[in-house]
Amino acid sequence: MHHLMTIIFIATSITSPLFAQSEQNAHTKPENAYTTASLQKKLDQLIVEIRAEGLPATAEELNDWYPIPENNMADQIIEAIELFVEPNDNAEIIPFFNDYESVTRLSGAIPSDMLHKIESFLKINKPVLDALRKINFSGPCRYAADYSDGLGTMLPHLAQLRNVARLLKLDSLYAIHESDYERAHRNNILILELGKSLQHEPLGISELVGMSFYAMALDNIESVYRISPPNLQTTKTYLSSLPSYNFPEDWLPSVIFDRACYISTDFEKACEVIDAIPDLPKQINRDYYYLQNKLLVIKKLNKLIKQYQNNIIDTTSWEEEILSISYLFQPARITLLNFDSSAVYFSMQEKLNTAQIALAAHQYKLNNNTFPQSLDDLTPTYIKHIKTDYYTSKPYRYKYDSKIDSIVVYSIGDDEVDNDGRQYIPYMEATRGRKPYMFDDEDESEQLTDITFTLGSYQEAHFPDAFIKPAE
Repeated sequence: MHHLMTIIFIATSITSPLFAQSEQNAHTKPENAYTTASLQKKLDQLIVEIRAEGLPATAEELNDWYPIPENNMADQIIEAIELFVEPNDNAEIIPFFNDYESVTRLSGAIPSDMLHKIESFLKINKPVLDALRKINFSGPCRYAADYSDGLGTMLPHLAQLRNVARLLKLDSLYAIHESDYERAHRNNILILELGKSLQHEPLGISELVGMSFYAMALDNIESVYRISPPNLQTTKTYLSSLPSYNFPEDWLPSVIFDRACYISTDFEKACEVIDAIPDLPKQINRDYYYLQNKLLVIKKLNKLIKQYQNNIIDTTSWEEEILSISYLFQPARITLLNFDSSAVYFSMQEKLNTAQIALAAHQYKLNNNTFPQSLDDLTPTYIKHIKTDYYTSKPYRYKYDSKIDSIVVYSIGDDEVDNDGRQYIPYMEATRGRKPYMFDDEDESEQLTDITFTLGSYQEAHFPDAFIKPAE
């Protein structure tokens, strides 16, 4: 995703007045004490150093770095998702596909005028669902993307997987309508597994799509739980299916991928993809200018990779360092600013950790007829080790309301304010004609919410104003 954003930002951000600054500052003048040949020599030396570390330095080498494994699970997944039949936008209005208002959560009722359409759509796509349920998700997975294409790598399976994840959510909605709650739980597990199938794909967009599947599955689990909590076996399957995230280790392959791609890419051609780059001043040597930008990007990415390899996370210093780059080198500046994805990762990491703890607490309840009084009751029988809240380096917060038999496990989030486990409610969760109260001012920055995982009706009971109130 950030590949395209980089090109767009480059196209819309560089203007001729910026280059006028070069006359005032010799340090930022593109053609100063070096020649294009000397810059290429520096880049070639960096490539030698990268290869000496055993890492891919070009897109071609990157493709070889990810060989297609034997017994590739991706083959089974592709075989299943290629059976998917898309809805006809002109004739079929289907929730989660081309209708985002009629039903927003699995706990919502299906409008009577949609019931037949959903039944027909699920019947057409029954072969997809049957094929997915036969897959053994324990093997290695490598989708057939050609990484040697670098920034132009095609990833058609991402859209296909997204459609199938939506299909599983729709089938869960219908399963709840039929009171087949176990099927809804099984579908949630399949969505988690589809997300995990992308976990080792070295592209940022693939990681983000995988995380969107996790978010969908976790939201579905909370919704189905309110209607019918999972049995012991399903709870154990949930716990074994939850992915484990470790930032920056899991983001490192994406940065290595992008570095190899930028080495293999003509920077000027990358900027010309959308044919919107203004002409450089005549005194600027174009080859020299774009090569200098490329060299700057590679050097900074080398530094970021080394930090990640040493588990060093300092997003503030990274942003300050990149912002200190002269606007004269806006292509490199904007490209590098798009590499800070820590906020997305930490948020998902906390959501998955709280889900793991909450489901372990549910497993405890199934064996003891009550939720634990504290998280200490879970170790080591139900969970070997409880991770700490990234934002505080302290245990996650846990609240149990015995009156309604409901719990919430939460991280305080990056605002580092304890909001008592108040759940974030996206605007799209609003039902037609109504909206979440916290969005009355339409300013998301004003939300006082934590990163939560809730089992039961804790949110409605403790924060009724945060849910739905009649529109005025």
